[in-house]
Amino acid sequence: MRNLLISLLLVISTTLFGQIGGLSSSKIISLTAAVLPDKTIEYEPGFFLFRASEYWDANSDLQNIYSSSDSITLVSGMYFRVTYGLWDKLEVGVSISNDLSETQWGIRYKLLQNEKIGLAIISGMNLPWGNKPLSSKLRVSSNIPKVGFGVVGSVYSSTKLSFDFSAQYLNYIQKPDDNDRGEFILSLDAGYYILNNQILLLTAANYRLVNNVAISHSVLTIAPGFSVETGRNYAIAIAFPMDVYGKNENKNMALTFALTLSFN
Repeated sequence: MRNLLISLLLVISTTLFGQIGGLSSSKIISLTAAVLPDKTIEYEPGFFLFRASEYWDANSDLQNIYSSSDSITLVSGMYFRVTYGLWDKLEVGVSISNDLSETQWGIRYKLLQNEKIGLAIISGMNLPWGNKPLSSKLRVSSNIPKVGFGVVGSVYSSTKLSFDFSAQYLNYIQKPDDNDRGEFILSLDAGYYILNNQILLLTAANYRLVNNVAISHSVLTIAPGFSVETGRNYAIAIAFPMDVYGKNENKNMALTFALTLSFN
């Protein structure tokens, strides 16, 4: 039972497909209020590597995952995102995992945008496509589609310093047998340009809470990183997410890399 629980929490902790996806972003975790220009396409391949040897129990105390202190769990993967801009106020997109086991479909509508602030609303659906053994009778949360909505805001303090924040709620279209009852996600990113606006220094914080009748779980993650924007139609982003506090969740350290290409 303990091994089954830890395996479940590892899947929950390490997936990059937990929130509304398929949409463009200028930083690490939070989405931005801006949308892609009309008839612009973004294509983004990325990869991630997660490492975990400890987990937080129900009292938020750290415990070893394995009986041997030198044992660790490594999880790696890739994803691909395609996003399309419509009418300068709307964008739609999809993210797909490299093994085609899950997809995220998202839409964002820009409500307000000026030199100082931006505001947008988002909605989407996360669809598991399977590509693994499944039970037709057991409704596990990882096999059930989720729908979600949220709000995204951006603050531009100067030409160099900006902030993005997002608040999201997602829930399952069917009641899972493992008692998950909805997911709240709050995130905040900050970015500061250096070297003639070619390098964007980044930091992010993300809090995720999953309500569960039996064992609710939550985790707070911080993620320093940077983005290289030396070209007109591409950017490279590298981040180092690390979990700093949690409950019934693995404590992960990670590396993420994304190459964003723009076509218009």
